[in-house]
Amino acid sequence: TCNDGSPGVYYWSPAPSDGKPHSWLVFLQGGGWCWDAASCASRVGDLVSSAHYPSLQVNDMYGILGSLSPVRGFNRVYIRHCSSDAWMGDIGAKATSAGVNWRGARILRATLRHLAEA
Repeated sequence: TCNDGSPGVYYWSPAPSDGKPHSWLVFLQGGGWCWDAASCASRVGDLVSSAHYPSLQVNDMYGILGSLSPVRGFNRVYIRHCSSDAWMGDIGAKATSAGVNWRGARILRATLRHLAEA
């Protein structure tokens, strides 16, 4: 879950039928850290919550996830950063004095598991 308890979010663009279905690009959005309640409260809302993430991600067509990307034939995954822990944390809000979830590692594992099952 994100810092605020909302679910982690990813966007997946499957490899086209004439592409490389066994090739993957997984992009982990950056976004820095927070380490206590005050530093997390000072972060921009979409870096601590998925509540306002769009259901579809619109990308620059020339970017790595865009339609003209050099890896457009790959499966491409964009995982949004809302855990403020550099994808390493796996501790819930009830287990910290800050009352904040740091679940980046869990978000990453769950996303990869879901993609492997798709």
